[in-house]
Amino acid sequence: MQFVLDLNYSRSEELEQFLKDGNSIILTDDFLLEPFRSSEVSRILISNIQILRKYSEQYNISYSIRELIDKETNSKHPLIQNQLINSDATVKIRKILAQPNHIIQERVTKLQSRATKRLKLAAEFTETFIRDMANYTQKKMKKEQPLFRYSNNYDKLLADISYAAHQMTSNNMQKRGGINNYPSIFHSQISISFAFSFSYIWRIINWAIKDGYQNATDSIKGDVFDIGYLAISSLSDGILTKDKWMNKCRDELISIFKITN
Repeated sequence: MQFVLDLNYSRSEELEQFLKDGNSIILTDDFLLEPFRSSEVSRILISNIQILRKYSEQYNISYSIRELIDKETNSKHPLIQNQLINSDATVKIRKILAQPNHIIQERVTKLQSRATKRLKLAAEFTETFIRDMANYTQKKMKKEQPLFRYSNNYDKLLADISYAAHQMTSNNMQKRGGINNYPSIFHSQISISFAFSFSYIWRIINWAIKDGYQNATDSIKGDVFDIGYLAISSLSDGILTKDKWMNKCRDELISIFKITN
């Protein structure tokens, strides 16, 4: 089996056992970028890769989420699991992570400026995307509000949230891309594009029910990397994470296509 690895799972005993059992993992490019948000990049990165170093042949590097969405849009067809992997990046990263700690520290110092720029660009894109997605969701939710009267029944509430997120994601993809960019197959077969939008909308609704839409827009900024992991995991066999909401969101997403197919 091949699972996407969330950063918060990278030091766990469960990860080591998973790899000992012969499974493999996918590292997103965000897995390597996320530590650069800290002032202790080298320490965090080196701690995160200690287990991975023992199993260098059992992890692969994916393309970035934006690259994968572009590949789908250009091909007009959902990707499959083996198209997630960037083979050149995998070879390169395996070599880098196998080097002594002091060499990795030197590389981190050299990459700091580039990583900071990437984080800034990602933040600017995210700010606009989240605002647009939150506004769209809030507008649609005015019509869907009766669905959420069952707040004392968690299972019913979860089903309603997922139904609303499914409908809004389909409508939003049609609105943004039309039939030329997103043919009907994107709504009947799971895709990175669908999973990415669905995860955002699903999480926004969850935050909004808890804290209101204004606070949801701010709260979800902390979930940006997680949503990238989620979207990529939709085409893998699962995700390794300690965040229960991520597993729940992925389960709901996968179940939609099991039902529709």
